[in-house]
Amino acid sequence: LARAIEERGFTALAVAEHTHIPASRESAYPLGGELPSIYYRTLDPFVTLAAAAAVTSTIELITGIALLIQRDPIVTAKEAASIDL
Repeated sequence: LARAIEERGFTALAVAEHTHIPASRESAYPLGGELPSIYYRTLDPFVTLAAAAAVTSTIELITGIALLIQRDPIVTAKEAASIDL
């Protein structure tokens, strides 16, 4: 995906982090209908961006949301630094 984004002239790829997705819902989804299935396949942003960095050279790689309060600060710093090698 990252390579295709870069080849098509986009300048950035942003991914989000969502760690707690409900297995089922009793309350209604705010936008109506069921919770979209894509929410159940949310990937770790730093692993995803590291993979993107390995196959791209010009696009900016961004965490749209990173739940830093839930992460170990040293591990997060190492993961972020690994993207920028």
